[in-house]
Amino acid sequence: QSYMGRLIYSFEGKYLLTATLRDDGSSVFPNKKYFLYPAVSLGWNVSDENFMKNQNLVNTLKLRAGWAKTSNQSIGAYSSLGSLSTNFYNFGLPGATGSTLANGYFVSTLGNQELTWEFTNSINLGLDFGLLHNRITGTIDVYSQRTDHILQQVKLPPSNGATSYFANLGKTKGEGLELSLSSINIQSKDGFNWSTDFNISFNRDAIVALHEGIKQDIGNNWFVGQTFNVIYDLKKIGIWQKDEAA
Repeated sequence: QSYMGRLIYSFEGKYLLTATLRDDGSSVFPNKKYFLYPAVSLGWNVSDENFMKNQNLVNTLKLRAGWAKTSNQSIGAYSSLGSLSTNFYNFGLPGATGSTLANGYFVSTLGNQELTWEFTNSINLGLDFGLLHNRITGTIDVYSQRTDHILQQVKLPPSNGATSYFANLGKTKGEGLELSLSSINIQSKDGFNWSTDFNISFNRDAIVALHEGIKQDIGNNWFVGQTFNVIYDLKKIGIWQKDEAA
């Protein structure tokens, strides 16, 4: 269930403002169902200013900046309640004459009634440009984000009985750069046109903190300073030989 309000303001087409306020509710969090989060973005059409009129090199130039707090509810329904599975009681002789197997229920995943939303704060800076009568156009975006209360399925040792549970654990950070460039190389009256498009992006993320201040959780492949779900293994140094027993 969501409610949203948005304000859009433009002054002389040069200075732009968009402000949004949104309220989301999700039944996957029975005790912390609703979350209110804002977003705001600013734009400046520099190419519309008077000091840009007497030149032909830059036809379009726009600066953008935005900040938002968003949320994530990416777990299945009833995940906060835990679950039961069936298995046979450990008595009797399966298949033996006169014996029967009895079904029973056991807790396979633990519940967590304190689950809440996963939160992300994002900042984005952008530039849109057009050169040489907009024959060359492009955009550049740089962003940074911080996420906390991350929704994770935590694995438990088999000796626990229950195999896992959902929790809000850890913090991550991410930075990135996105670049796109388009050009009109040939545009002739006889219908022959040639244009090119190029885009590339870079993204780097890492775990900033784990639960209870630990630096690594090997069972879940989580390590501070690394991304989530990295491939972790031991370094192989050879095969143990019989003559090395002593």
